[in-house]
Amino acid sequence: MTKPDADSTVPPRWLKVASTAEIQRRKMIVVDAGELDIVVGWHEDRPYAMANICVHRDRELARGMIFQDRLVCPGHQWAFDIDNGYCRERDRWQPIYRTELRNDMVYVEASAPISISSETAVAAPRSASESAT
Repeated sequence: MTKPDADSTVPPRWLKVASTAEIQRRKMIVVDAGELDIVVGWHEDRPYAMANICVHRDRELARGMIFQDRLVCPGHQWAFDIDNGYCRERDRWQPIYRTELRNDMVYVEASAPISISSETAVAAPRSASESAT
């Protein structure tokens, strides 16, 4: 399995996205993070964030939908786990980003994607506290 790389030398860059109510209402918001766009969404009781452009065919994931805790690309229906970015059917990774709640506002850490190990992605159950910090 290949996984996304994260550069730990890059200082954190937190971007304010929107209030939790706004994200819940809109379902997904695209954030301009400079060289890339990040889609930030709300699923069940927490935010998630991943690169908006699909690693498969450059489709916008913000036009997709959530199904069984995975963001499904509108192009060829690749489904990326919102906790780790892994598409198990294709053995590919979509870059994901750390989110944080502060005073009912959602922030995304846009400096670098989170590095996830293969073992964590396949074996770990969903944890709202891990993905929301």
